[in-house]
Amino acid sequence: SRRRHTRFLPVSWARRCVQETGVHGAANSGDCKGVICREVDGKIQCQKINKKLNANSKKEQQRLRNLFSNDKNIVVCRPGSTKACYVKNMLQPTRSFGDFRLKYEEFNKPGVNDKVIKFIPDFSGPYITHKPEIRIIELQKQDKYLVLATDGLWDELKEKDVNEVVQMNIKDKKEIGQELLMNALAKAATERRMNIQELQNIPLGSRRKFHDDITLLVVDLKNQYS
Repeated sequence: SRRRHTRFLPVSWARRCVQETGVHGAANSGDCKGVICREVDGKIQCQKINKKLNANSKKEQQRLRNLFSNDKNIVVCRPGSTKACYVKNMLQPTRSFGDFRLKYEEFNKPGVNDKVIKFIPDFSGPYITHKPEIRIIELQKQDKYLVLATDGLWDELKEKDVNEVVQMNIKDKKEIGQELLMNALAKAATERRMNIQELQNIPLGSRRKFHDDITLLVVDLKNQYS
């Protein structure tokens, strides 16, 4: 059998990828998402390697409702929206390394965590878990890049948008990351009827009202297949 060496690649608070020579393992414990971009007949095709695990997911909603069948507020969606759903009307991610107020009763009390505005009466959690969803993928010779990002990027861009950016910058990993970020900001600005400079001039704390935070990482997969 082929000898494999495992490496750990920390990605964000909610995600960790494990890479082996010839194998890619994604352990997702949050609402980040990754895509592998491979070259097929001269064209880049990016395919997602995991699903975002948040309260907008029908699968995650059903999992929670099965666990908390007597709690009508286990998942609360804002009126008229299927993309603004929250666990206990507090948090979108259904899996997380932190957010202890949704896991342990002692963090759900006034005076213990003064930063928490909402408290859950009759606490019966944990309502969210740190346990990841794991997927193993065999790398191929055609694989060029792995793009990992928080949901702030994927709120604005689709896989086909990443296809185009990677295709135009196939030899420049840094440029891929920079252009993905700028394209996401440009789309967020356009949707709010402003230009990108006006958006960037908004102080970071206030800008969260216009787009979610964005963290992304581009991994060159050259020589990863053997």
